[in-house]
Amino acid sequence: EEIKERGVKCLVLNRVVRGVRQVVSDHCDAMRQVAEHLSSKGVAGNCCFVGYRGIEDVMRMRVQGFIEGCAANGITFEAEEDVWIADSPEGIKCEKIKAEYERGVRVFVGVNDVVGSLLVQQLHELGYKIPHDILVTGCDNSPLCDVIIPRLTTVDLSIRTLAMRAGRNLHAGIVDGVESEQSILVRGELLIGETT
Repeated sequence: EEIKERGVKCLVLNRVVRGVRQVVSDHCDAMRQVAEHLSSKGVAGNCCFVGYRGIEDVMRMRVQGFIEGCAANGITFEAEEDVWIADSPEGIKCEKIKAEYERGVRVFVGVNDVVGSLLVQQLHELGYKIPHDILVTGCDNSPLCDVIIPRLTTVDLSIRTLAMRAGRNLHAGIVDGVESEQSILVRGELLIGETT
């Protein structure tokens, strides 16, 4: 309210706040890109989307994007059966991963690189070969990607790009008097690693 009362030009970066303009990562598109990539690798189903509680907005958008991407690319995916939501990243345990593998899962899609990295680590402990036995993806291109072996396939949702778009948008609003749309979605870039 105070921002509106003072007439201050502002943008929220990578968060959705009602009534305030924002520049956010296109989480749905990121997962559509992952699904398209998996399809190009011959994946037709047997996927498990893995996330955790506490990031519900991101989870919702990324699951929706993966559902859309699967539908567009002929991948069988049933959200009711194929989405695993742990209480926290620490809840992603070998026992559940092994049970999913025994259920037929051959692709784990991590909601982010933290989950993707945990999956790679747990799968190694279980003796699975990545990508020979199973494929794994993440999302965000976090610094974890630089230390995980094999390198995780991910989507770069660059904070730098978001900040540049926000800066240009504020400049256009303040200097040029050009108002932008309420929400600006910034598309990420698929980075193919060694896990797919």
